[in-house]
Amino acid sequence: MLAGQGFDVVTLQIKPAYVIDMNTWQRPNGSCTLCQNTLMKKQWQRLPAAVENWRCLKGNSTLSASLYGSSKAFILDSLTDVGPSWKQGLDLNDSALIVGGTQSEAARTVTDRSNQDKFSFVKQELWRSYYSYSVRKNPPLSPKFAQSIRSLPAQYNDTTQVKYMKFLATFGTHSMHKVVLGGRVKSVTSVKTCQATLEGFTEMEVRNCLNVEAAAAAGVKSPEIKPQRVYCRKATKKQPNLKTFSRKFNVRFTQVVGGSSGNKTNPLFSEKNFGKWKKGLTRKPGIIDYSLIPLYQLVKDPSRRSGLKLASEDYIQKNALKKQCSNNCVQGSTPSSHDPCTCACRPTSHVGSNCCPLQRSLAHLTVTVKSASGLWGDVLSKTDAFVKVFAGNQTFQTSVIYNNDDPQWDEEFYLGTVELLQMVEVKFEVWDEDDQWFDRQDDLLGSCATSVKAGSVTSVCPMNHGNFYFSYTAECAPGLRGTTCSEYSHL
Repeated sequence: MLAGQGFDVVTLQIKPAYVIDMNTWQRPNGSCTLCQNTLMKKQWQRLPAAVENWRCLKGNSTLSASLYGSSKAFILDSLTDVGPSWKQGLDLNDSALIVGGTQSEAARTVTDRSNQDKFSFVKQELWRSYYSYSVRKNPPLSPKFAQSIRSLPAQYNDTTQVKYMKFLATFGTHSMHKVVLGGRVKSVTSVKTCQATLEGFTEMEVRNCLNVEAAAAAGVKSPEIKPQRVYCRKATKKQPNLKTFSRKFNVRFTQVVGGSSGNKTNPLFSEKNFGKWKKGLTRKPGIIDYSLIPLYQLVKDPSRRSGLKLASEDYIQKNALKKQCSNNCVQGSTPSSHDPCTCACRPTSHVGSNCCPLQRSLAHLTVTVKSASGLWGDVLSKTDAFVKVFAGNQTFQTSVIYNNDDPQWDEEFYLGTVELLQMVEVKFEVWDEDDQWFDRQDDLLGSCATSVKAGSVTSVCPMNHGNFYFSYTAECAPGLRGTTCSEYSHL
């Protein structure tokens, strides 16, 4: 498969329509180029006239893994696949915008995921390069492309815009110039950030262990893999249900280029699948790397060349995304210095730097001492009442309301982050203050205790005389739900 098709830099797709003539092999002088393919038993192969600098490569495997904390960080980095040359000759206002790659299948996938929960994304790419070549300067154009250029209106304006956009939909925005053929697997694993944290893994550890498993399947060896492999083996032994990280974290989008298996099987985590895929690459390579030039640069007619340039710029900018993030960080968190579209927190014993709970059963507990009615503490006067609140090793006390058998406190106490499964109960004691010279010992008017579950609860306790009223709110930490805040919940 020799690349002569157009390329859409917005969707990062190779278009079916050819812009370069790859069927003509004979030059005007009647000569042609023959190359010996050392990867196919030294067969002689005839090259199209548009091709030069043909090379056979070694076909070694190269593996990379990258971690992204947000969909925008992923999309911003996606254009590294095509290199910086695609912008040359285009006037794009990209200082505040992400241009290019915004409507690719991978970009749409990670954006959809980000709208559902707090996700991190692990992008893994496996490359095997077999052939490389360049397209000649001023190459012969395909007949269909040349005819379509002649059919374009001479000027690009509001009236002719539809025809120009239809042209771009057929041929794309760019042409491939320097090309590498072989096989490539691109796999993007969506990791629920807080769920991974609750299970004891950082996003980087998940990335590393997925990389270890991919390296094992492809037989890739590198200095960084060995220490990662030791950690990942220990991690799988600690958790009986964790056989492999690729099965544990299996929400995955995969693209396979080259070979005959297509996207039906993923060669990345299976030695058997990798072997089958690798076997077909020399005979059926795909386009795995390329540099791009804007398509308008192939057009010689000045007016249509200018029109196609303007149309390409409009199309790319119309599909641009704002670099500024729409979601503000909640109180207590700030935009990350590494990725402003993710929020960072100051780590505590309960919350990690990624603002995720470090364990289950965590809740923010607030207790409200509301009121009492019908108290009886003094014989000669009304009650001088106050309340003590006990929770674990914490003790709180209300103010004293003097000379009132029906006191109304409405005092709120924040108990901080508590573990509901470890917390036995919250205890209340209602007291009558005595500061008479003959009796300086406060009197206990009654007590009660309540177990705590997630939610808001209002309750009443009977005292020795009368009743005591209180309420509490136990709000599960972000990423947790259930009566004991032990279940994972999407953010």
